[in-house]
Parts: sequence; structure tokens; C-alpha cells
Amino acid sequence: MNTQTYKRNYHPLIILLYTSGMLSTEDLKELPRTTKYNWNHFKHEDYYGVELVTDYIKQFDDIKDIYQSKYTARAVKTILKVRKGYYKMLGELVHHKKLLALHADSIVSSVEDMALFTGVTVIKSCKFYGVSKDWYYNQKNKIICELSPFTKCFKQYPNQLSLNEINSIEGAISDPKNNRFPLSTIHYQGLRNKKFGFGITAFRKYAAAFGYTKPKRKKKKAKLGFRASYVFE
Repeated sequence: MNTQTYKRNYHPLIILLYTSGMLSTEDLKELPRTTKYNWNHFKHEDYYGVELVTDYIKQFDDIKDIYQSKYTARAVKTILKVRKGYYKMLGELVHHKKLLALHADSIVSSVEDMALFTGVTVIKSCKFYGVSKDWYYNQKNKIICELSPFTKCFKQYPNQLSLNEINSIEGAISDPKNNRFPLSTIHYQGLRNKKFGFGITAFRKYAAAFGYTKPKRKKKKAKLGFRASYVFE
């Protein structure tokens, strides 16, 4: 008669499933009575790292309710797949930061709706959409300034040109005398006349914000020349 016994090593999630009541009747029969007795008297606070898993243990009851309903579990899986696809698409875009700034209002409203509807914190809603908490509050609290051609507040973005410099750019590109000159010529003329004190890159950027378009030059028709019919004609 073989009286050899061995001790089972259980996966950590088995203990969590047992304490949450998610094991089936067949699974419970496979567990020894002493093991279940020890797990019933299991104290989380006696182990190191309990503060790291407290939030997860609190949310595990919600996870259990989700997976007990097939329709709810399917909806959650669909949302997670959409989230993964959103992250993948956003990560492959070269100008994803500009795309986020372009749709900032929609993302901010979506984060607020998700936090209000689901009851989760704003920080977790931001993580779902792949944005940081600081980005969310910066976009939410941004002030739209009508004086700036980029609608940015001068207090929040102090690196902008002053109002006098902006007015000088607008006056230079709207002057009928400068219609036939390119932007580089207009800029250098302003430097000579001490109207401008900034680089041509900033000048081009603000001129484009004011709707400047490069003037089209009409091509002159080539004159008809004379062609000889024989040598030395």
C-alpha cells in the first residue's frame, strides 16, 4: 500500500477565487478540508504588500459581477478591444499630439461623461483614453483669447508675440503696397524700419494664422522670335 502523500502548490488566484466565492462546486470538492479551513482564516493584513493590492481587492467584487453576466462581460470585452485599437491607432500616428489637441474638447467631455456615468475617478477615466491628468486639466481650464490669432491666453502662453507686434504683422500683410512682395521681403523691410524684432519663422507662422496667401505671378508669354531659313540669313 502506497502511503506517500504530497503537498499541493496552489496558484495565488485560486485563493482569491475561493475567498470571492467564484469556484464551482466541483472545484470545491477537489480542495482538502484543512486547506479550506486555512483559507477561511486567511488574514491579508498579516502579509507584506497588502497596501499595494487593496484597490484591486476592492474592485474584484465588481469584476465578479461582470463575469457572472454574459452580456455584461461581452460588453466590457468589446470596450477593452476598442480601447486597445484606439491606443494602437494613436501610437502609429506621427502627429498624434496635434490630433489630441485638435479633438481636446471632445476628449475632455468624454472623460467627464465616463467619470459621471461609471462613478470612477477622473484619473482612471484619463488612463482609459490614454491622456494624463495634467493634460486633461490644462485643456479643461484653458482660456480662449480672442485677441490672439491662435486663441491662446497670454497668461497661460507667455511666449507669444505682444499685441503690438501682432498688429504690426497684420498691418504689413494687409498693406496693398506689399501685395506683390513675398513674406521674406516684407519681413526684412520691417526689420529695416524697426517695426519687427522677431525671426522670419514667427513672422510666417502669424501671417499664415491671419490667412496670408502667396501672390500668384502671371507668367509672361514668350515673344515670338525670328528663325532663319538658311545659314547667315
